[in-house]
Amino acid sequence: AAEAGLSPSAFTRLFRRSTGKSLTEYVNGLRLAHACQLLIETDRTVSDIAASSGFANVTYFNRRFLRLKRVTPAVYRRTARRV
Repeated sequence: AAEAGLSPSAFTRLFRRSTGKSLTEYVNGLRLAHACQLLIETDRTVSDIAASSGFANVTYFNRRFLRLKRVTPAVYRRTARRV
């Protein structure tokens, strides 16, 4: 907000209007996209991937992942690798 010369609330409104998402939703989407890439390309554990994707809590990561992808990270890994 400061870099754009806006108050935090003005930045939040502008961001949502521009992207259709809150800043938190947008950042979590980027983190989950990174996690998906790691799930497919590496054999790292889910908890390690969660941490390296910016999620301090693996339970929260699993909940966000399930809500967005409709499968658990482990199921996502298995099905994505089959394709």
